[in-house]
Amino acid sequence: MRVPAEARHEFEQGTVQRTAASGVLALLEAMRPHQWAKNAFVLAPLIFSRNLLEFSLVALAVQAFFLFSFTASAVYLANDVLDREVDRLHPVKKNRPIASGRLSPRVAWASAIVLCLGSLAAGLRLGIPFVGVLLAYLVLNSLYSLRLKRIAWVDVTVIALGFVLRVVAGALAIGVALSHWIFVCTFAVALYLALGKRKHEILAAQHAGSDKTRARKALGGYALRHLDLGLRTAGAFAVLGYLLYTLSPDTVEKFGTWLLALTVPFPALGIWRFGHLLSRGSRASSPTEAILTDAPFLTNLGIWLVSVVLILYAAGTHPTG
Repeated sequence: MRVPAEARHEFEQGTVQRTAASGVLALLEAMRPHQWAKNAFVLAPLIFSRNLLEFSLVALAVQAFFLFSFTASAVYLANDVLDREVDRLHPVKKNRPIASGRLSPRVAWASAIVLCLGSLAAGLRLGIPFVGVLLAYLVLNSLYSLRLKRIAWVDVTVIALGFVLRVVAGALAIGVALSHWIFVCTFAVALYLALGKRKHEILAAQHAGSDKTRARKALGGYALRHLDLGLRTAGAFAVLGYLLYTLSPDTVEKFGTWLLALTVPFPALGIWRFGHLLSRGSRASSPTEAILTDAPFLTNLGIWLVSVVLILYAAGTHPTG
């Protein structure tokens, strides 16, 4: 029985549309929009400069957030193309769009280039210094993807520096200066999270009875006892740095209150909660992704943010500039 030409054409057209739709969905998945939460660090200068109620500055900060997110997605795409063979050996990463074959490397490369160039061009509206930070982030992550991610301790340092660049970008976008303690806290928190992810990867490999270097070359340079020491040190520096920021004479003078010091327990609790999630080393998912859906962690984070906003915007004096 012959299928009418019109029916055959409609069937083929429908197949093409479904293929195109699945390709778009695969591309969006590979861009990892769920990871954009990390770019919330771009908004930190807006909050801690007490400009959250300035609509024009909020608009600039939001633009910076999305431009950094698109840039980060370009990095994810490029990194997944380069790592697709290794990812196919990983129990979870093998399901990523590029590793699984749902998204072609050519489309991923083209999309990464478009995202990079588009973000840099749009970033000119926020100033040359902001674009410079985006470029620095791209260069740093390019070096990370090509070489630095294979070197133990250097890899996590690069990741932490990437978060510092996010805060710098947020400050440049709205034209404010920040306390050096903010950058210390950011680096320490990001280093803590990165070290925790490495520890999780080693524990997961041990639980599966596999060679830890199969999933990540740098893991061969880590020992659990050294990671534990690094985690304790980074966590302590993060909490101490935040405490010193809240008690700094410059901070008290700027905001006209010392009440910000009362919020120190919340970051400490958040760090403890992340450490608790690390104890589930047999789970395939990363603890840095787990905290994005962990109710206790998110509740603590929400209470901390509300407390900071109330103290900075409802207490003390108006900022002096």
